[in-house]
Amino acid sequence: MKNLIRIATILILFQGCYVQKSIKTGKIKINNSFEKFDGDKIYSEIKKNSSDTIYLHYRPDSFTIIDKDGNRLIDYHKFLGDKFGYFGYDYSKDPLIGIFREFYSNKNIETKGIYCWFGFKMGKWYTFSQEGNLLSVEDFDDGYNFNADKVFLYCKKNNIPLEKGGYFKTFYPYKTKIRKFKSDTKNYWIIDYPDYEKQMDIKIQIDALDGKILKRSEKPFYIGE
Repeated sequence: MKNLIRIATILILFQGCYVQKSIKTGKIKINNSFEKFDGDKIYSEIKKNSSDTIYLHYRPDSFTIIDKDGNRLIDYHKFLGDKFGYFGYDYSKDPLIGIFREFYSNKNIETKGIYCWFGFKMGKWYTFSQEGNLLSVEDFDDGYNFNADKVFLYCKKNNIPLEKGGYFKTFYPYKTKIRKFKSDTKNYWIIDYPDYEKQMDIKIQIDALDGKILKRSEKPFYIGE
């Protein structure tokens, strides 16, 4: 098991360095415009903008587009029945920064916003009525002067892995998680990541205003028998 961990660690570190260079939060943009779910249109647009082969899986309860390597570019699902619409993620432009969308049963947009695969919402999120009228806007970057770009830069400088899935995920449950938290007095980030060399799970709390480290803790991996 230890040998497997060492081998997987090397692979993850390689993958992590590659992904870290490609994270650009400004690349994904949305606005408050009305949208309607149209599977054929989504597939055509992605196919037009992709230089590689893509595959569509369209079922009554799911709509998925994957690339030739098996990566999910679009992953929408819905509960069986006509009362619910599709909901899910669009990672067709960036594997780590995507767009969450939820649709009503009439295929009109209900909610949309930018979401980071590591576990946090970004920018403005929009909510609409079933008729397509804008109901509310919530800015999830408000109060986070130490923004996502600075968090990613901190991770890169401190060798915190920023990889999605990969070889090790198949054998081991640990991966980097980044979350936003708000209290009555302070906003902060929590970075929770695996240190494979030490075989420790590291948790860091960062002030969302100025980037100061508020707390750091470690606990051993739980591997089991």
